[in-house]
Amino acid sequence: MPAALEYLDAGSVAAAAGAFPVSLPGEAGFMVIAEADGSAAEVETVLGELREVLGAEALMLHEPSGRGGVKALWRWRDGVSIAVAAVRGGR
Repeated sequence: MPAALEYLDAGSVAAAAGAFPVSLPGEAGFMVIAEADGSAAEVETVLGELREVLGAEALMLHEPSGRGGVKALWRWRDGVSIAVAAVRGGR
């Protein structure tokens, strides 16, 4: 089981895409963020299952390496609501 699983819609992705740790495709219609705990084998199993479920729908897969990359991803996620509020004029 993933330790965390989040879904972001196209508007949220578009509002915060500029600050994402890597370049995102402009046509991204949604984003799934998943984090898995466990051994390397368990993490690879979860990643394989996500790849299978998302299949051809995934425009890209970003798999951060190391704790720094994972922290950067979640730091970005924490700022998504601020970016959405800014696009909406502070609401």
